[in-house]
Amino acid sequence: MLMHRAFNAASDLKSPPGLLSNLIPSVIESLGEAYPELQHYPQHFQDIVNAAEENYRQKITNGRHCFQRALQKYGSVKRLTGDQVWEIHVGRFGDSVSLDLIADLATELHIQVDEEAVIVKMTEKKERDAQGRIYTEKTVIPSSIELILKHMGVPITDDSYKYLYQSENGVYEISSIRSNVLQLVKDNSLCESVEGGERCDVILDKTQFYSEAGGQVSDKGTIKTGTGVIEVEDVQTVAGYVVHRCFVSSGVIRVGDLCTLHINQDYRFGCMCNHTATHVLNYCLNEVLGDVKQQGSKITPTKLSFDFTCSGNLTLKALQKNRRYSCRHN
Repeated sequence: MLMHRAFNAASDLKSPPGLLSNLIPSVIESLGEAYPELQHYPQHFQDIVNAAEENYRQKITNGRHCFQRALQKYGSVKRLTGDQVWEIHVGRFGDSVSLDLIADLATELHIQVDEEAVIVKMTEKKERDAQGRIYTEKTVIPSSIELILKHMGVPITDDSYKYLYQSENGVYEISSIRSNVLQLVKDNSLCESVEGGERCDVILDKTQFYSEAGGQVSDKGTIKTGTGVIEVEDVQTVAGYVVHRCFVSSGVIRVGDLCTLHINQDYRFGCMCNHTATHVLNYCLNEVLGDVKQQGSKITPTKLSFDFTCSGNLTLKALQKNRRYSCRHN
């Protein structure tokens, strides 16, 4: 926002492009000791500022075109309603136009904006977004239970078995393992047994279930004892304990039961493929765009998302090149 204001002020002064990037040497002289990376990569920072200015000027140009197309539809208006402003903002006439730019363009033409109505539209959008957002409660065992487990000497879970699988001709197979039920937690309290139809957290001495970590969802599967069957819906790691969030689908499960673990292999393999694809995507984006920094990712069996920042613009041509490059390296 600060740079946009600077670009806007430079534009009002009719200054040529590149004014701000030409100030980089002065910034380095003033702040170089506090921020030594400025001294090491001056051209890099000039390129970033120039790219930001070019992107800003392009948005201004596109915004003006969209605003003019809107006025052609609305006619000789002296005041823009909230609905009209919102139409321009969401891209009804081409690209999306920021509310600040709409206000500036309207001021240039002496057109008033119904600001109260715009605020109402913004509030409505926030409420719709909030209603459409899905929240997944990731409640874990409380800290008091953690302390009790450690005081009782319950060993942390050995989860090294999650890496044990065989591969032949590109086909993976994960064998089942045997384990022991060390503790059960229901309604945030330790218990000795859980009946069918109830949910609980199960702590085992060893597991092959992958916990949710690094943006990748956890494994799913089943745990079978001699007296019950448990569906594993989620897996979280808390203070070294792998907590299996479960639903007892039949029978009963008790502390001390010997059990057999069965991973949903299709679910795991889907996550593995998308995990690898995320690394490939990261590598290829760096090759195509350069200076890409990963900000986060979300990996499920059916899809992946990859958040990143880069100094350049992500154009359609760059996307097509990245797609071809990723396919060659996948």
